[in-house]
Amino acid sequence: MSKEGNRQNTGYVTLDVSYLIRRILRTAFVTVMCAIIVGIGVYIVLDTYMQETYTANINLTVLARDNNSGKQTEYNVNAAVTRNVNVLNSDTLKEKMKKFEAAKGIEGTVAAAQIPGTNLISLSATADTAEHSLRLLKAATESYPELAEYFESGYVVKNMNSFSADNIVKNQPQILQYALLAVVFVLMAGVGLTVLITMFSDKIYSREQGENLLDMDILGVLYRVKKRKGQKGLLVSDALTDPAFIEGMDRLTTHFQQKMDHRGFKIVTVSSIHENEGKTTLAVNLALNLVERGKRVALIEGDLRKPSLTKILEKNVPEGTSVSDLLEGKAELSEVMDRSEKYKGLICLWQKKSVPEADRLLESEQMKKLLQAFRNHTDYVIIDTSPIGIVRDTEILAGLSDAVVLSIRQSEERAAALNDVTDILEEAGTTVIGGVINMAYGKDNSRKRSRYGKYYYDHGNRKNEGK
Repeated sequence: MSKEGNRQNTGYVTLDVSYLIRRILRTAFVTVMCAIIVGIGVYIVLDTYMQETYTANINLTVLARDNNSGKQTEYNVNAAVTRNVNVLNSDTLKEKMKKFEAAKGIEGTVAAAQIPGTNLISLSATADTAEHSLRLLKAATESYPELAEYFESGYVVKNMNSFSADNIVKNQPQILQYALLAVVFVLMAGVGLTVLITMFSDKIYSREQGENLLDMDILGVLYRVKKRKGQKGLLVSDALTDPAFIEGMDRLTTHFQQKMDHRGFKIVTVSSIHENEGKTTLAVNLALNLVERGKRVALIEGDLRKPSLTKILEKNVPEGTSVSDLLEGKAELSEVMDRSEKYKGLICLWQKKSVPEADRLLESEQMKKLLQAFRNHTDYVIIDTSPIGIVRDTEILAGLSDAVVLSIRQSEERAAALNDVTDILEEAGTTVIGGVINMAYGKDNSRKRSRYGKYYYDHGNRKNEGK
């Protein structure tokens, strides 16, 4: 798959519903906490600044001044009511009310509305206290007749009831409702933002997406499986290992083998951008699967800073038999090679402990001779290395290898970063034959499995895997 072909798809947008739901659930705690905090904040602010108000109300009736039948038609009455309502709601009346002695200095609102289907007008005044609301209402009713003289001659507006405390209603501020609305808004905004980020993010989460965005093929997808009691490592040779993982590794190995054999490659480096992406388990199981197919395989510990092959394969390495001892000239190849009795055809080169200046050893002539020797006498050489994004050791080993396979933890690595790493590795003189989406959720994961990552790094592996 060409770089140009993939990079034409950098605008690729997809929506995987199951992945989207997982992302929403993953951010649910933060979203809910933000919503709660905002809700509490809104409640406190509104409780501080929103005060109780009181509304005084009176009903007015619009009547014809005489018994003229034309004035008493429904159309004319409604027109008269509408005119009076407009005046009662006008700024002119509000200005006149300010001159009313009893209403001076009172802040509030006055509103009028026709009672549907009648010649009645409901006039209300709202203020901070019951007394103030009643004063505003009186100011409106007593100021209005003077204005009415200028526009209304055929009709008169009369009070239907007297001013009374019984017509005053206490208005409770809807603080809780507003706070709940704020909570709902933040929740919806959080979910919406998660959806947008997910849709336009280039973090690799599926085979289809990877094939559209990456400058490499996707060799396979390894789904999360549950660690079973008594297991020390996730191995295809272990009867306790979930069959789904074994089947996934088998398909992956077939694809890997076809890629390698088609190009005549023998030496492959297995790496990742960051730690805890499953590369060591991938390297080991590739080797074991190839051995099961009758191939001769050399599995080499290339991470001299944080070796982990011994952890997953439970190997106790004697002093003086590590890869670093060979590269430093302290041991012979025959002393370092460990021909497995359990896995016929598998040769392992271990590293007991971390060494300083690992890059100097890896780029030595001795390392080149070692790889050439295994190229001549084995079918495949698999090197487990340190993460690419941490030290330059992987670049050195990649330059000595025919191919590189990258382990990509689902939803953790961006396509842009993976494409940059691909360029770096190929500039070092190797070929990135593909990536493996690791620790994935998906349709093949039919059972509700526990997190592969938890399984993968339990009992000390998490600290020392570094892959």
